[in-house]
Amino acid sequence: MRIIFASGRDFLPDRVDGAIMSVHTLLELVQERGHPCEAIVGISVDNLRRSFIHRARRMLTRRQVWGWMDRENGYPTYRAWENHVAKLLEERIAAFQPDLVITQLERSEAMAEAAVRFGIPVILFVRDAEFAWHRGVITDNPLVLFVASSRFVSQQVTGKLGRE
Repeated sequence: MRIIFASGRDFLPDRVDGAIMSVHTLLELVQERGHPCEAIVGISVDNLRRSFIHRARRMLTRRQVWGWMDRENGYPTYRAWENHVAKLLEERIAAFQPDLVITQLERSEAMAEAAVRFGIPVILFVRDAEFAWHRGVITDNPLVLFVASSRFVSQQVTGKLGRE
């Protein structure tokens, strides 16, 4: 099984939190079992080092650079500005041909929408009950499985989205 994780949020090593660490651990474990994984993540303007690298690449190549890849996490990690992550995901879906897309938090609905256009199933981790990511685009799509971080969040998903 080939898996892509995609999120508009910064990722390791630039940002460390519980949601990121749980996905990173999942990707490591799945990869150890022989399943190729990639991550496609955002960078924020606050990340000066990556911001500088991105701007330099754009200037040197004289073209739009959606993102770039590194292997700092032990698997290919593609990084792009938050609003370009969905476009980069579409390019990586075409090249990598994943069987599953996993997403969470920032831009998760856009990531799920991009994967569904290619007919790829999605696991959307719901980590909090604020639903800041929710725009109502993919709520009813049967290719999207919502996974909540707690029983409380699960109840909120059912109440707000009408999905288990």
